Amino acid sequence: MTVYLCLIIWILIVWGTTRGGRIFVVSGSDKYHIRTNLFLAAVFFSSFLLMAARGESVGTDTAVYLTHLSEIAQLKWETFFSGGWDGQFCTSEKGFMVFEKILSYFTEKGQFLLVVCAAIYTGCMYRFLKHFSNHILTATVSFLCVGSYMLAMNVMRQCVAVGFCCIAWIHLQNKQHKKAALWILLACTFHRSSIIFFVTMLLKKIPVNRTLFAAAAAAAAVFSAWGSRIVYWVISFVPVYAARYGRGRWEISTANGIKILWFIIALLIIVLAFTTDWKNRENHIIFEIMLCSMAYLAINIVGQSFDGFDRLAIFFQPFLILLFEEGGKCFERKTSRVYYMGVTVCMALLFLRLSSTAQYQYTPFW
Repeated sequence: MTVYLCLIIWILIVWGTTRGGRIFVVSGSDKYHIRTNLFLAAVFFSSFLLMAARGESVGTDTAVYLTHLSEIAQLKWETFFSGGWDGQFCTSEKGFMVFEKILSYFTEKGQFLLVVCAAIYTGCMYRFLKHFSNHILTATVSFLCVGSYMLAMNVMRQCVAVGFCCIAWIHLQNKQHKKAALWILLACTFHRSSIIFFVTMLLKKIPVNRTLFAAAAAAAAVFSAWGSRIVYWVISFVPVYAARYGRGRWEISTANGIKILWFIIALLIIVLAFTTDWKNRENHIIFEIMLCSMAYLAINIVGQSFDGFDRLAIFFQPFLILLFEEGGKCFERKTSRVYYMGVTVCMALLFLRLSSTAQYQYTPFW
């Protein structure tokens, strides 16, 4: 846990030396300026280094990924898409396999795959927070805790897909729907579960009012209670998933203290529902954040009775960062400062608690 504690301390040091994140670096020509928040860039670069340098024992799937490049290097392009891989199997998602095949031309060392995936994931999340976040200390610490960072050291391929989906959401908010769809499709070639993110394009079309919010909340509650039955029925049409997920084939994590986080998320959603001015069309983005956070809650709860299903919640985790930030807008200025400070401290402590579990005990690759 020491290395994770050092990361938190480093974040606080950078926050202080950049005068609360107010120092920016501007580069580029007179026509095209690139304005970079020095604090945000330093935090994400540090997070990237930590993820890229992890050894095979950090995350239960890391050791498997370390063997991929050497295996993929042996495959021939002429049989790459036909499935004739001489009995070798890496993943059924062709986009990720093509990505690995290209990397194998540079080196067959598995650590290179971890480095590149870490760069893509943290780069995408950096753009996501840079685009939407205003309270960057709270946002960055929340990213480490509830923003899928820790999971990215385990389910790496899926988290790269999450990064692509976050880029898609940026395009979606800029009304670039075709670009958003293309990014989600790219994510699907890395992890087919990314298809669930197409729902965010539908949420963009839903008009905002408290009646529809109440209907969405009721639907989330019903799904939380009986969702496992629905999921079992759906995967009965997909034999591969029916054979792999559910009925004790995967370990189900115990809820325990996470229930407190669920309660806080639900409370924030309710407070925002009654304090946000829904007549202002610019607040539609808050409505989308609330719905995505509800989706995260419902999927997590169903995952307590259907093992493996909770991994879908990872696509909605980045919205928790934005939800906690929006929560501070419900208070007056002085009270909101206390709120953001409290969230930052709680997220830092929860991050350290999560990182103390056996699968995240840190050892570098050397």
